[in-house]
Amino acid sequence: MTCLGEKMTTPAWREKQSWFLIAENDRMVAPETQRFLAERMKSKVTTVPSDHVPLSSRAEAIVDLVVTAAR
Repeated sequence: MTCLGEKMTTPAWREKQSWFLIAENDRMVAPETQRFLAERMKSKVTTVPSDHVPLSSRAEAIVDLVVTAAR
């Protein structure tokens, strides 16, 4: 629990390229909120018609995103 109280220094997304998958059918985190976060992070964005858990419902999109980021 100690780690939850530690102050963050510089988040990695401020210095490194990041990728963000927006789940368009997410009912837990609004797509507008996801877009805001992705924009703030200056992420490369991928959008899929997915629910809150694209790892389960759109696994191929996750694989494509990871492969793209790794290149």
